[in-house]
Amino acid sequence: FLRCFGGEKYRRTFHYPTVWHLPEDAIRKARVLHLADMGPVSVKAAELMHESGGIVVIDADEFDPEIEAHMNLIDIFIGFVK
Repeated sequence: FLRCFGGEKYRRTFHYPTVWHLPEDAIRKARVLHLADMGPVSVKAAELMHESGGIVVIDADEFDPEIEAHMNLIDIFIGFVK
């Protein structure tokens, strides 16, 4: 299980601000990838996870255009309706 936060609001907190800093080996070894957004870093991580046969889960506060554009990379969507 691996969590990856790549969106703008997480860049100051987490250590993978660009696709060049992704822990690709860890993603490929994981069975489940848990995302909070579908920014460029998360999209790359989801692509890597699918290449290795894993499951991509997104736990999003809202359904935004980035998520909609990448629904093909999401296996499980956890959302919140206000």
